[in-house]
Amino acid sequence: MAISPARRARFLAHALPATVIVFAVAVALGVPALASAADKTTGAAVAKAPVKKKPAKPFPLAGNVSLGSTAGLGSFVSGPQNRTSLSGSLSLNVRMSPAPGVTLMIIQGISKTFIDSYGDDFASKARNTFVNDPVAFLLWAPTVGSGEAHEMTEEEKRIAALNPMMAVQGGGKPLALPGDIRVTFAGIFSLGTGRISRYRRQYGTAGIALNLTRNFGGLMLAYRLRYTKLFHEYTNAVVDTTPLTSTSMAREGGAEDLGGGLMATGTMNTSFHLRNRLLLNWNINAMWSVSAMFRISNLFRYYDAPLDEFSSPHAKAGRGRSDTQLGSLSATMAIKGIYWSLSSTTWSAPFTKNNENYRFPFWDFISASDNITTVSLSAMTTF
Repeated sequence: MAISPARRARFLAHALPATVIVFAVAVALGVPALASAADKTTGAAVAKAPVKKKPAKPFPLAGNVSLGSTAGLGSFVSGPQNRTSLSGSLSLNVRMSPAPGVTLMIIQGISKTFIDSYGDDFASKARNTFVNDPVAFLLWAPTVGSGEAHEMTEEEKRIAALNPMMAVQGGGKPLALPGDIRVTFAGIFSLGTGRISRYRRQYGTAGIALNLTRNFGGLMLAYRLRYTKLFHEYTNAVVDTTPLTSTSMAREGGAEDLGGGLMATGTMNTSFHLRNRLLLNWNINAMWSVSAMFRISNLFRYYDAPLDEFSSPHAKAGRGRSDTQLGSLSATMAIKGIYWSLSSTTWSAPFTKNNENYRFPFWDFISASDNITTVSLSAMTTF
């Protein structure tokens, strides 16, 4: 049935205002509801989304503290030649990595003689306490590419504490020679503020070193070549001194007191020396490790000796030189973050005084009155 124009006009006149009102009400009610639903949905999404936190920066300093005692220097000689000796030492090793592949390390130690060969049992004399020269190592391990900074493991910290040249840390892949041999360079400096250096008028030392390391599973083999220049006030072995006191390195009236304000330092001053060292370390398991180290040094003195009528027929003219060797064996046990080490160290000339017999480098079986093997027990912890 057709709707007349007049009826259609009356319908639109009544229906259009109602439609507009309904639509307006729907918008007024619906928009806040939709906004509230959207807020809830977004809030739920935000609540469920993981919050990314910036990784905490590691503490810039690390290192270790070591406390030890040493016996030897005649303690293991029987009979009238026995010269009991007992000393203790405390050392602090602090290191930081200022740049990838670069490590700066400073070592400071102090030692005390408790029993010496003069029968001065547990002496309280200040001359038996020695502050060692502070030593600074600047280590550089060339790297290839880039990467996150490598934090040393507990085992690496232990090895670095016993062998400072192993303390390098940083980012990137370490540069290796053919055969997977890792390369490390070092600058080594000391300041002659210790009592022995002041006694010998030694200002300090400066050296460079090359370290080559190869790992075979738990076995590590390391070779080091080092050149060191020493700086002295005097080139000879006799120095002048201020009036001797109870804290002097030299004893008044002792063999080293030459009188007239002079004293003997007990050794010929060395201008520079070369050292070759070989280290073998075996990590048996998480608790035990053993190591052996052999080092030979060629020392060149300031003094250039000419030949005269008093020279030995076997003497040679030229710069004074002496060779020494050092052998060390150690076993280390780790218990609850503390590393206990038992070691022996033998320092001597490579050959006997008549140059006919080679000395065994890891224990002195030859000397009767001048035994030079020492045995040490130490405890170390890292931080």
